[in-house]
Amino acid sequence: MPLNIGLMVTGLSNPAPLDLAVIGMPGCHLRVSAESLMTLIGANNQATYDLSLPSNPSLVGVALYQQALVFDSGAGNAFQAVISEAPVAVIGQ
Repeated sequence: MPLNIGLMVTGLSNPAPLDLAVIGMPGCHLRVSAESLMTLIGANNQATYDLSLPSNPSLVGVALYQQALVFDSGAGNAFQAVISEAPVAVIGQ
């Protein structure tokens, strides 16, 4: 995290990739629905992200898709940011 700031995007699905070239990030794609956006504040080029979930059996098996967007003046694009892959976490597994 070169600028020590970013966003964590969390969604309940992974829709068709949204091309981010329209905002100045060619070759980058948003691959998650955006039900939740959280600001990441870092120090020394890293950040910690915690996700608290209630102890509710009905959440077992729910998939959460996440992508991090990190602002980086050296990213080589007009938006000056990079975006991660979009891994999935399944609650209770």
